Amino acid sequence: MNKYEAMIILDAGLSDNERSQLINFIQETITKNEGKVIDSNLWSERRQLAYPIKKKQEGVYYLIHFNVNPHAVARIRNTLKLNESILRFLILNLTTKA
Repeated sequence: MNKYEAMIILDAGLSDNERSQLINFIQETITKNEGKVIDSNLWSERRQLAYPIKKKQEGVYYLIHFNVNPHAVARIRNTLKLNESILRFLILNLTTKA
């Protein structure tokens, strides 16, 4: 398993309950793909975006660290793309090769 970091920008118009359900959905997506969530936390609350994304001016940033097999990352990306409440995301591989 490799270590990954995901920065996810959520729609700032979501209620706290909707936001927590969406974060749970993202974590479940990782675990369903044989991954393990190490850490998940709020990075920035209601931040002004540099440019509109999906006609939204503000976003909420979440940072998630997880372990997963490299072949499962594509399935996780596809699932995140389909959710309209996720404005943008970036998944980085943190595993270094010696």
